[in-house]
Amino acid sequence: MQDKELYQHILGLTSPSTVSEVKLNIPAEEILVRAEHPASTKICCPESQKELACYDHAEERRWWHLDSSQYKTILIGCVPRVDCPDHGVKNVTVPGALPHIRFTIMFERFAIEVLQLTKPSKEPLRLPTVMPDGPLFSISLCDAPYTAICLAIAR
Repeated sequence: MQDKELYQHILGLTSPSTVSEVKLNIPAEEILVRAEHPASTKICCPESQKELACYDHAEERRWWHLDSSQYKTILIGCVPRVDCPDHGVKNVTVPGALPHIRFTIMFERFAIEVLQLTKPSKEPLRLPTVMPDGPLFSISLCDAPYTAICLAIAR
């Protein structure tokens, strides 16, 4: 199994979406996974559910997915837009992600479970992590990710 096929499976992407590129960024400890779809793909308006041609794409977005080993997995893609005769130009619904949230639903669900199990206080939650060369250190779930997760719990 090759890297694109592996991440296609891990992310649960189904046709017509495909993984077009997988890049390992060692200094940033990230795996960057780019998802795309063929230009001829018909897409549904998020409001009327009418199947329409892709009008264009919104700016590139990034979503933090579940980590792959010690590397943060970042899904990258441009959200397709449709020009619906009834509703105008609309971003389509992205499977596995919510509008305006920069985490996949799977990451959000995992983070919520961790927070609920650990009953965090006002202090940042520190998760133990082992580096490939052995030393144990901790990462902190705080600031923007922590705030986004607290908002998700409140939904």
